[in-house]
Amino acid sequence: MGSIAQALLAHSNPAYDEAESSTWQAAQVSTLSLANFCGRILIGVIADTAKSRLRVPRSFCLPLVTTLFILSQLVLIAIGDVHHLWTASTLVGLAYGCWFGLLPTISIEWFGLGTWKRFPLSLPHRMNKTTCSSLLRELGDSFCLPDFGWKSILDRLWAKPRCP
Repeated sequence: MGSIAQALLAHSNPAYDEAESSTWQAAQVSTLSLANFCGRILIGVIADTAKSRLRVPRSFCLPLVTTLFILSQLVLIAIGDVHHLWTASTLVGLAYGCWFGLLPTISIEWFGLGTWKRFPLSLPHRMNKTTCSSLLRELGDSFCLPDFGWKSILDRLWAKPRCP
């Protein structure tokens, strides 16, 4: 948003001022951040209402979030003046806030909380063939990954190098 604000301000403006541009950039970033915060709160209320009152999964809110993203981009395309850029910044912030607020909850619903504690994502340098193979064996059918030949990929990944 900062670059867009700068480009809109500089477009056919002979009196372009760098200080004014910085002010507009800061305003757009602040607007986006506040809307992101509001989006996280808003999608939490909407998703919980959908789950408890409408008895539908929270994933039914994904089309709403996608619509927000599409709307934000359409509004951004139509803007030709930096004074109206706040509307696009607000919609983009809301969309990202809704997205980042909804996806962790949906991931837990789909895969279960126990699935995520098995992944050693915080220490990837400590992963080796044994931990990955045992992890995939332990998850088995409870984790819905398509079979792309993970075992052969892991075998090739941790194969001992051959000397010529």
